[in-house]
Amino acid sequence: MNKRNVLLLTFAVLIAGIIAVVIRTKPVFVYDINADEVAVLWKRFGGGTQLEKTFGPGRHIIAPWDLLYRYPATPQEAKTSGTALSKAGWDITFNFTVGYRLVPSQVPLLHQQVGSNYEEILLLPSMSNALRQQMGNMSVTEICEVDLADLSAQALLTYAENEGNWITPYSLSIEVICDQ
Repeated sequence: MNKRNVLLLTFAVLIAGIIAVVIRTKPVFVYDINADEVAVLWKRFGGGTQLEKTFGPGRHIIAPWDLLYRYPATPQEAKTSGTALSKAGWDITFNFTVGYRLVPSQVPLLHQQVGSNYEEILLLPSMSNALRQQMGNMSVTEICEVDLADLSAQALLTYAENEGNWITPYSLSIEVICDQ
């Protein structure tokens, strides 16, 4: 083989290798964000979570060493149960469902400071705490006879005062179990 053929073969193998790498890694750096999602960029060499920008619906090209985290942009629901102590110290069991939305402009900060398990880490414990605060000022009779819409409104207000503006709860459905 002459020198020219070796050079052409080397160039062809190099191009084929680059094409193979691009085809193989394409899903890693081309992201399709759905209409019901918002995404946050984490840059390995650029300071971590990018707090100034979120990615909306569409196709986005991201460096292969960076990561894009998706969050729902549509209304969500979360359910849990808990117990509260009445003013007299009796245990009251309650179940609740909270409807909420993430604030799109605040998703990068939520991602950086709380992470993707925001329901278990922030929303549900904070809402449970707000309900406990309200029920802790009431007797068992008052709790069992209270208008649950008023209790929901008070708990939502307490949550809004204490937890900032990352998550906006818009409904709270409460079931109080009065066995005493």
